[in-house]
Amino acid sequence: MKGLKQITALSCVMAGYMLAATSSVQAADVINIPGVSTTGNVTLSTDYRFRGVSQTSNNPAIQGAINFNHESGTYASLWASNVSGNSTAEIDGVLGYATKLNLIPNRDTTLDVGYIRYMYAGSGDSAPGSNQPDYNELFGRLSVAGSVIKEDNLMVGVNYSNDYFNKSDNFWYLSANYTAPITDTGFGLVAGIGYNLFKNSSMLNRALGTTSNDDSYIDYKLGTSFGVQGLTTELAWVDTNLKDSECFDKKACDGAVQLSISKTF
Repeated sequence: MKGLKQITALSCVMAGYMLAATSSVQAADVINIPGVSTTGNVTLSTDYRFRGVSQTSNNPAIQGAINFNHESGTYASLWASNVSGNSTAEIDGVLGYATKLNLIPNRDTTLDVGYIRYMYAGSGDSAPGSNQPDYNELFGRLSVAGSVIKEDNLMVGVNYSNDYFNKSDNFWYLSANYTAPITDTGFGLVAGIGYNLFKNSSMLNRALGTTSNDDSYIDYKLGTSFGVQGLTTELAWVDTNLKDSECFDKKACDGAVQLSISKTF
């Protein structure tokens, strides 16, 4: 019965979110705001993995986003997903600025900087270890198209929070992601690695609910993507170097095959 209530609550939250997102896109099209374009997407996934750790206890996730982009390079977006635990949904707001750089000859290089606000609906005072799970991050990303082969993309980034999830103090996230077409098969390579650095081991444990003696961990992903009929499908192995014995939810730290299907509108 509890599971049914959670699913019903989730459906209402996501339905309301997507209705608002669709209405926003339609409103922007009708108003025709000068210099502003709008996009959105919906994703169905077998799991929601954030920095390698499952946020849905290895259960399926439905996610949606709405993006507003100005020709100046500034943009704003909202993204939402169901999560497990004491919250019904995660809702992220992003403000950023992206611009082209002439750093590498014959390479399309883009710098992207911005701010992210992570919010957890329904967490209240029952969030483990804290009644303030919401947090902020600043980020910077540099992407290079055609870095190795034609139509590939290499992106390196850094995120920083002065008070990470569950009031876990300073946090740094260093990442690298790479995508590339696999010849003319229609399939693509997807790979990524991230380094999660906390102030100390107690702060890592506070954020993740673990019992680790380390102040950091690594997450990584390797998989393939395929686009057909306007849908993008991705199949990937996602894992971390966290030990199962250190995790409050062993499934959350287990490596897993993740399948997702996305539609952009």
